[in-house]
Amino acid sequence: MGLRVILPVLWLLPLACSTSRSTNREPLVFKKDGHALRQMKLEEIETLQQATTVAVREPHEQRRMTFKSVKLPPLLDIAYGTRWRSADQLLFICLDGYQQPIPVTDIVTKTPYLAYAKTGAQSFSVHDPAKDKDVKLGPYYLVWGKASRPSEELMGAYWPYQVSQIDLIDFASLYPRTLPPQNASASAQRGFKAFSQRCIACHTINGQGGGVSIELNYPVSVVELFKPEWLAKWIRNPRAIRYNTAMPPLPAQDDQQTLEDIVAYLGAMSGAKQAPDGAPHTSQHRRLPPEGKAQRASERRRVGGS
Repeated sequence: MGLRVILPVLWLLPLACSTSRSTNREPLVFKKDGHALRQMKLEEIETLQQATTVAVREPHEQRRMTFKSVKLPPLLDIAYGTRWRSADQLLFICLDGYQQPIPVTDIVTKTPYLAYAKTGAQSFSVHDPAKDKDVKLGPYYLVWGKASRPSEELMGAYWPYQVSQIDLIDFASLYPRTLPPQNASASAQRGFKAFSQRCIACHTINGQGGGVSIELNYPVSVVELFKPEWLAKWIRNPRAIRYNTAMPPLPAQDDQQTLEDIVAYLGAMSGAKQAPDGAPHTSQHRRLPPEGKAQRASERRRVGGS
């Protein structure tokens, strides 16, 4: 649910002559609450914003790389006017289905860059260890400067690649079915915040979230399928359970309390199931009855022990 944290190091460099550009020349789309407002081709972006070459310690390959990029906040000023600076979150929508929400406060107070080419290389790509393959970064890749990075534990999630759309959103309005019940515990409330930062880019709750990985709540919650201790182990380090899973581990900086909070949130949501749009309504949309739980417990022994 989050990449291993790698602290980025950034230098401003003279523009290099040798760069690899993304072959995807589709325009970058700017949206507000899902509605397209404007799109910009790379040529327009380069006309509007002075390009700069930045060097970072890239979190997937864990080594220094240089990228041709533009500063993101001034580009957002052009697309939205300054109103975006007082909004809730920006949703970075990627070609592979990944959808990463990032608080506007981090975009305003930190130094994000939108990269579109890698210098000194033929391909605008990196090797993603979570997928165990090379992945294309284009059209755009969000990278961060050292002096003003977001919280260290979020750096993995905050480096979305294949960015094709940026949506200015209110999280609660966009994903209302992911909100914890009003009577949820303080732990579940904290877990919701952690889940929205680390997990929702890939997973869905009641059909809302990223489109990369599986639904976690409907019609049967993962807390009803797995014992809490094994669910926690899976979230902490998925490859300790399934060696070939593409799901990355939680950031090393996340403590046991964060892990327990995420499980508490998933538990709270198991009692707040809502059918996703277009999903058939099923008799399993409620909590499992006692006899169902007994059967699931028997099945879980093969996975999580007695």
